Amino acid sequence: PTEVNLRFEDFGPTSIRLRWGASTDNVGVTEYIVRYGDGKEVRVPATSAAELSTLIEGLTPDSDYLFEITARDAAGAESEPLTLLLVTFPAPPVLPGKVSGLTGTPGETSIELRWSAPPEPDGTVASYNVYRGSTRVATVTGTSATVSGLTADTAYTFSVEAIGRSGLAGPRSEALTFKTLPPRVSPPRVTFSLKGSTSIKTLTKGNLPLAGSLDNVNLLLATGQLSGDLTLADTQGRLTALGFLPVTAKIGFVPSGKTTGTINDGVLSTKSFIRIKVKEVKLFGAIPLAGGNNCQTKSLSEINLQSTQPEFNPYQGGGPIAGTYRISDLNGCGVLNGLVSPLTAGGGNTINLNLTPKPAA
Repeated sequence: PTEVNLRFEDFGPTSIRLRWGASTDNVGVTEYIVRYGDGKEVRVPATSAAELSTLIEGLTPDSDYLFEITARDAAGAESEPLTLLLVTFPAPPVLPGKVSGLTGTPGETSIELRWSAPPEPDGTVASYNVYRGSTRVATVTGTSATVSGLTADTAYTFSVEAIGRSGLAGPRSEALTFKTLPPRVSPPRVTFSLKGSTSIKTLTKGNLPLAGSLDNVNLLLATGQLSGDLTLADTQGRLTALGFLPVTAKIGFVPSGKTTGTINDGVLSTKSFIRIKVKEVKLFGAIPLAGGNNCQTKSLSEINLQSTQPEFNPYQGGGPIAGTYRISDLNGCGVLNGLVSPLTAGGGNTINLNLTPKPAA
């Protein structure tokens, strides 16, 4: 058979269509054989057409292939081979799909964004671009990003696109708008003046006046929690001990740590720990029994107080608070320690105070 005239068309990354003119032969051409690659071949039956073609598929993108075609007649003779070297196109880059499920958690000056990866095989997406409006504000490899430096109480619109390994971007997600939180306003610290009295159950027929302050009260409006610095002045008064002995007593209250508490539904509750000092006890107002700066309770007294009127307002008006407490045994009171300690130790002691907010400085 005569040699064929081979050419190609429909060039792609994984296929090539070959065309050639019909061969002539005195016996008659029966088929054409296209050989390529590693021993592969395609047999095309001869027809009466002046031109024939075949589509070679399953090729590797961006690869060299040597194609050879011969004509074969009925006697088995083949024409001289015609060869053609072709290179397939590179495969087109795979674009990532569309990002979905965008959500945002606003802060005061930032918004934390999260989203779902496109439904692509693992490894398709290399990174993500985050846009605020039309401005790219972040590029991340995961499916979350925190955008900072925003203004409080302000709306911002965000969208996200996936970037493939080729560096090309897929379609952007739906644009969603999120609003940052309003700025938090720290309430001013408040100081209370305290005035009231306490009664010690073992010392009857008389109350001891109380005065002092609760300073630097920090109130967290979000939780209702508060803390402050308690100060109580020494107090003294005429009382009756053991039901019949007239005594005069001077007592000091030394707070330990912060006074803490809560304001919930207009009710103030506080907790304080106090060391009680019996600085002076005189029988009949003249005969010293015991006392001094070292004469004090062995254990701290826990004093829990609660407002007694509704809608306690820490910034306007204040109000009364009351509660009970216990006094432990005394030590450090000298040779008469055993006599003086029973005069004060025990529970059921009461305290009543009125808290009045001081004007802010």
